[in-house]
Amino acid sequence: MWNCQGLGGPWTVRSLGNLIWDYHPALVFFAETKCSSRRIDSLKHRFDMFGFSVDSRGKGGGLALLWRKSVDVVLQSYSHNHIDVSLHTRSVRPWLVAGDFNEILDQSEKWGGPPRPLWQIRNFRRALTDCGLSDLGFSGEPFTWSNHHSSPGTIRERLDRACANWGWTQLFPNFSVLHLSANCSDHSALLVKLDGCPALNLQGFRPWRFEAALLQTEQCANIIAENWRCPLSSNPTMALFERLEACQLSLTRWSKESLHNGRQRISQLEQRLTTLLSGILMPERLEEASALRQELEHRAAREETVWRQHSKALWLREGDRNTSFFHRRASQRFQTNLIARIKDSSGEWVEDVDGIRRYIISYFHDVFASSRPQETDIAIGTGHLRQVVDASMAEDLLQPFTAIETDITSCALNLLNSLIMPPSLNATNIVLIPKCKHPECLTQFRPISLCNVDYKIASKAIANRLKVLLDRIISPFQSAFVPGRLITDNVLLAFELNHFLNTKTKGGQGYMALKLDVSKAYDKVEWAFLKQVMLKLGFPSRFVRLIMLCVSSVSYSFMLGGCQFGSLIPERGLRQGDPLSPYLFLLCTESFCSLIQRAESAAHIQGISICRGAPCISHLLFADDTLIFSKASLSSVRAIKDLLEIYGEHLDRRLTFISLLWRLAEILRRPSPLV
Repeated sequence: MWNCQGLGGPWTVRSLGNLIWDYHPALVFFAETKCSSRRIDSLKHRFDMFGFSVDSRGKGGGLALLWRKSVDVVLQSYSHNHIDVSLHTRSVRPWLVAGDFNEILDQSEKWGGPPRPLWQIRNFRRALTDCGLSDLGFSGEPFTWSNHHSSPGTIRERLDRACANWGWTQLFPNFSVLHLSANCSDHSALLVKLDGCPALNLQGFRPWRFEAALLQTEQCANIIAENWRCPLSSNPTMALFERLEACQLSLTRWSKESLHNGRQRISQLEQRLTTLLSGILMPERLEEASALRQELEHRAAREETVWRQHSKALWLREGDRNTSFFHRRASQRFQTNLIARIKDSSGEWVEDVDGIRRYIISYFHDVFASSRPQETDIAIGTGHLRQVVDASMAEDLLQPFTAIETDITSCALNLLNSLIMPPSLNATNIVLIPKCKHPECLTQFRPISLCNVDYKIASKAIANRLKVLLDRIISPFQSAFVPGRLITDNVLLAFELNHFLNTKTKGGQGYMALKLDVSKAYDKVEWAFLKQVMLKLGFPSRFVRLIMLCVSSVSYSFMLGGCQFGSLIPERGLRQGDPLSPYLFLLCTESFCSLIQRAESAAHIQGISICRGAPCISHLLFADDTLIFSKASLSSVRAIKDLLEIYGEHLDRRLTFISLLWRLAEILRRPSPLV
């Protein structure tokens, strides 16, 4: 409880934040807030607490009560002079609850049988929330119970789980939950390992990262300025690397004291300030206390910035302080992205760190290994492309790149205008981001490439020059990544076409729709194929050489648990994370578009026209996803099959048939050789 004499001053709010951080009160009551309820609402979000407030009257009065999630508060009554609530406190001690809950948290946790009633799911979620518990996740099979009935009566559910509060996860940060096999029961056993995640204790090289908190100190700017004048190479790229390395070494030594001991220094300053204010307040003491307050404020801001950067909670503004919230967010992020174990190609679990690393390198070695397509195969896939890049477009692409000369831009301009790519400039780290909850195999991770910043400057410059021409190069059936086009346009077209297929019940002609997805679309792009596509489209040879230099000079390392390992030289693929990749992939899809258009011109495929005067549409593209529409005939199916063989086998694409929809007139709904 604190008579704060107003919550409008920044120093009062920061002092309040320090009190909450140091003592973790379950309830905080303020008298004389001298502010509105809107101001209290902003404080609730800063301190990650719930609350209720009474507006001030003029320049006086005002009450506020804040409480943590561990306390159940029911408001009884209030006035300008009181707030009356009833309290029920949940335990804040570490708590683990594991076993058969006989309930699910989401419909995705059930397979087969009727859906679980939503009111039951909501009640279970509410019970966990009221107890301050959260699901700890799992590794292994997705379901823990089965009725063991034969299909189609099989029902599987995830009824067994482990839940814990935040205090328990902080006490045992290395936990892991495994679903074991169910041998003699209809329920699977749960294994909760308190130190069962060796990936949390990784040893290895951790790349240096620049902390944003360093920018809040004058020493940082001085260190950078001093090291930026180090001896230089005559090559602009090597000169930049030498400067960066010198700055990194100096900043690393200095930041160990400045950042890593930040909390300890804050505690020392607070103790010193308390000692000063407890004695006789002489003028010199007041002056020293004022200086200590300023340093405390600066240190607290730096500490918050460190954890906010780690938590990636970037929607919060500078000054919305809640270090405990950021710390919790950072911990949850680390647990979500952690690869504790992985299932290899034979279905066996790999749990040791070295084994996981070896399998990751082996897997991506196969992914990025070229299938070495023959020139004849590439000619089949690109021979039908027509030249669309005219002389004026080529002239725009070949204009020299210019920029205000700086140490940074000189490196990028050296690449763009001289076509010189030092190996270190295109060195790339791959991080694996889960595409789903509880991923088990590497296909369920998205490989995101962390490129060198100076390379990305050059790549972005090329992409900006290329994208303004895409509307004249890419066919109108592709709606993704093309300036001036909206992907929602194709979504609306697809909706109308599907509505036509669903509602057509008369007439003797049936229609079909086929949805395709390309597996590992970016990773399987053959560089020789990309080069030939660009040449066929009419891109000038010098611009093609620049593109291929950016694409083919890459080298990969991998990141696991913050540690860098492995080295791989790819033979194909486009990087997810390179500004150029989306536009280059669109150029590759032009090959498939032209194949379909040629088949349509030869009447091998007949698209769908939903009414008189409407255009005939045979295909729509959404980046790497494709919808094909055609009349339902055996000849159309054979033509589509031939197209997919060319695009798939000759160009090393693995096409996944997501759905094949047949919509036939009622009079034709009988056994057919097409189905």
